[in-house]
Amino acid sequence: MKRAALKKNLEQEVLAQVKRFNDWKQQEGVHSFEDLEAKALEIAKEVAQALLSYGVADEQQMEHQQRPEAEPNCPECGRAMRYGGQPGKKIDSKAGTISFKRDYYHCPACGAGLFPPGPTAESGGGQLE
Repeated sequence: MKRAALKKNLEQEVLAQVKRFNDWKQQEGVHSFEDLEAKALEIAKEVAQALLSYGVADEQQMEHQQRPEAEPNCPECGRAMRYGGQPGKKIDSKAGTISFKRDYYHCPACGAGLFPPGPTAESGGGQLE
């Protein structure tokens, strides 16, 4: 999905959550502060999930665009790694579970895995699995 479409989806999700809060508030009339706070935090968590999903998708798009033409060398044994596709990944964040896909490389020689392609975790780039 293109960056502009990702942003539009995020904006629509945030507006939908604001509408949800307003609809809830109007349904029952007067609310206690505790009720308002609980509903606001519930919706804020969903907005945070949408923001994280957008951020991860945007980063993933940038990584995929920067994917090297040549396979990276394994940070463990130095041999050429092989592209392993874009397997699904889930992360349990403070806002909830975020699902995404990302480029993955594996080393047929030693079995090490790497995503995203690029420098090793020690140099601040990709992360070894």
